[in-house]
Amino acid sequence: IMAAYEKLDDESMKKWYSRYLMPGENVIVAVAVVYSNAGLFLNSGSFSGYLAITDGDRILCHNRDIKGENDFYFYLMNAKKIKLKRSIFGNLSVFIVFSKERKKIKLKFKTVKILVPELRQQNEKNINDLETFLKSKV
Repeated sequence: IMAAYEKLDDESMKKWYSRYLMPGENVIVAVAVVYSNAGLFLNSGSFSGYLAITDGDRILCHNRDIKGENDFYFYLMNAKKIKLKRSIFGNLSVFIVFSKERKKIKLKFKTVKILVPELRQQNEKNINDLETFLKSKV
């Protein structure tokens, strides 16, 4: 399952996640998100980016507005807490607490509604797949 953006031929997204994939690893689902707080990214504020989940059980985080030093990945096995919430508009809010060495990292993001009609259905499927996948990890 690839992101809705593939249909728009979003080369920047393909290039971004191909850099972070390990040999033989594939993206299961990718969505556009707004990070409200992504632990190591920034202390506050919100910004848009991509989120991809791999079959290697990793979450890849990318902020489109900042260069690569603010791209991170997390192993889902290091997640201490996963909380999901659906809004009445269908957006999925996700809150994950990771422990990395002695540090706690909080990753908070919300999926974005796609307004382009031909991409809306694929985006809905991606959000549903993301929710199902994360619920299986709780």
